[in-house]
Amino acid sequence: MVGSLGRCGFRNGVILVAMACCVPSAELCRAEQPHWAFRPIAKPEVPDVAQPGQVLNGIDRFILKRLAVENVRPAPSADPATLLRRIHLDLTGLPP
Repeated sequence: MVGSLGRCGFRNGVILVAMACCVPSAELCRAEQPHWAFRPIAKPEVPDVAQPGQVLNGIDRFILKRLAVENVRPAPSADPATLLRRIHLDLTGLPP
């Protein structure tokens, strides 16, 4: 059999059969939950926070809520020199 297919053809056939054995059947796929990427986008409920003055956008509410759950205080705001250093590092990948 190897002679008629050639060495390369036989090897590719064996690999193809091995790969086909690893593919789940359609019945198993339908029984499972759909993949998260194919589910419709749902808006999460935005949590209430104790310090609404620190909220600049919706993401801040999630971060502050998690910090409160973990009993961690948020870091103070950075001074302008530190912000400039961080921006330079982000944009160039090098410290100023």
